[in-house]
Amino acid sequence: MVESGDSWETKFQVVWLTPRNLFQIKRVQDRFAFVGCRDTHPVSNNRRPIMFTEVLHELELAKQNFEFAVRMLSYCEQGFIRPDDFDTPHVTQLPNGSLRFPSGNYSDQDSICRAASVSVVVAFGAAVLVLDQAFELFGTKPDGRSTDNIIRLRTLVYMIRCAYAHRTADPRWEVHPKNRQTLIVALPSQTISLDLATLNQAAFDIDCIGGYIGWFEMHALAREHFRKRYE
Repeated sequence: MVESGDSWETKFQVVWLTPRNLFQIKRVQDRFAFVGCRDTHPVSNNRRPIMFTEVLHELELAKQNFEFAVRMLSYCEQGFIRPDDFDTPHVTQLPNGSLRFPSGNYSDQDSICRAASVSVVVAFGAAVLVLDQAFELFGTKPDGRSTDNIIRLRTLVYMIRCAYAHRTADPRWEVHPKNRQTLIVALPSQTISLDLATLNQAAFDIDCIGGYIGWFEMHALAREHFRKRYE
């Protein structure tokens, strides 16, 4: 429930988290924690039906989180979120206290769009981590020298994961000597070719992997791979 009001000096918003809200938040946290804490060895046959469903759910949840961030950025860029409405003192009531955020950080359109852009980057990084851990769960190991396109795809996901895992705010390629070679991954609409030897410590650029379109194609290929492994 959201309550808002005006006084002679300021406008404020209070967000009350009901038990149902808190339960949903906990469920989301549990879903993201699942892949990180689960044994990463290939799943056994008697556990596969449950594990496979959960893996797909994790991937879809991360994908939807990224979609939400992109939608929010689009709305911000189109001026649908106005600074006068958004940049107000904000209080979120929690069972053990409250969070208070002052006004002033989002007082103009550029500030709102910049924050929304960062949210897209963070959501993308989270999606990469979830996909990388899904590969781990199914026992698919990275190997840039492999002739198998899925293994090369898995290697690329691992390399992107390393870029975000060590420097989330400023992702950079971190290429160990054994991986410093040309990596080629075939996608439905394009072929990615990366000279990893020249990318070590360079800033990660989404265009290197075909932009976000390339990422969604990588995501789709990986999901299809998991389905085949399950069958």
